[in-house]
Amino acid sequence: MKTLLKFTFATILIAFALNTNANIVTPPVISTLTEEAYIDDIPFSTENIFDSLYDVNITQSFDLSMEEFIQDIPFDTEEVVESASDYSFNTFNLEEESCINDIPFSTEAIIKS
Repeated sequence: MKTLLKFTFATILIAFALNTNANIVTPPVISTLTEEAYIDDIPFSTENIFDSLYDVNITQSFDLSMEEFIQDIPFDTEEVVESASDYSFNTFNLEEESCINDIPFSTEAIIKS
């Protein structure tokens, strides 16, 4: 009985202490950001590279030729689809689902407000 009383008292004391600390409102601490030191980790100028690309490649127009046909699929997909036309892959008869009221509020009312 004494052990149960001590355990209950300790539990109530801990719960009260945690609850008291949870209700304390402290303003957020925003530290000032300092200027970072310059790090020369790229051994070239990206600005110069972009400027040179912009002058040469972006303003030029390129004529792209048609690519050669590549036979990378070892079968004719059109024949496969035609041979499978006996099956009704495109038609599904789905029953109407019943309404499931799993949201405890009206989303329509929230959107309209």
